[in-house]
Amino acid sequence: TVPVFTKVVVAIVATGDEVVPVTNEPAPHQVRESNSWALAAQVHEVGARGVRLGIAPDSEPELRAMLQRGLDGADVLITIGGVSKGTHDLVHGTLQGLGVREQFHGIDLKPGKPTFFGVRERATGPQFVFGLPGNPASSFTVFDLLVRPLLLAMVGADPGELGAQLPHGGAPWQPNARLQAVPARLVAGPAGALQAELVPPSPSGDPFSLLRGEVYALIPGQLSAGGTSTVAIAGGSRGVVLP
Repeated sequence: TVPVFTKVVVAIVATGDEVVPVTNEPAPHQVRESNSWALAAQVHEVGARGVRLGIAPDSEPELRAMLQRGLDGADVLITIGGVSKGTHDLVHGTLQGLGVREQFHGIDLKPGKPTFFGVRERATGPQFVFGLPGNPASSFTVFDLLVRPLLLAMVGADPGELGAQLPHGGAPWQPNARLQAVPARLVAGPAGALQAELVPPSPSGDPFSLLRGEVYALIPGQLSAGGTSTVAIAGGSRGVVLP
């Protein structure tokens, strides 16, 4: 007897008039839409199937239609952008109108504050909906810390341990009232003990800074320079248990 799982389908919807397909030449106020491609690769890495539905404009009827497509054909829906408090941020309100029950909207995390999470009940079981921020580094960080563990559980993998208390070193950071997720590398400290070496800070619009880290150091608000931080293990099919 071999246990099997139905392939988990994850629909991905990019939003906003300011993003255009990667094949288009963006206007001065626009950027090419690359987040959905990167998220689809991250979904594939955990053993699920990512389905890119395209870009929904900042128009409620068109946005509603694309979100409904995602809800009709997927187990998990991920949206990109449109979850802040601006006049064009229509995603969370439209999702609630489609029967998605909000669990939280806004988290005490930098980057990733506007994140939305909701659940839609179906006869076949709950459907999970994540509204990720539009900035690339914010989007990918929230995926690693919140979405990836859920998908691993859904595909039958062990999400593993997500944290350990380690001293930190490396680049300095700016104190913040929110919890900060800072890319870091695991290195041997001065006495040979394992520590988290923080990478230099970078704007949330720059996803390439994440390449320099292999884990996230979760720095509590107003942490002193001599404190310790929780290092969240993200990436790969299993977490890493640290001593």
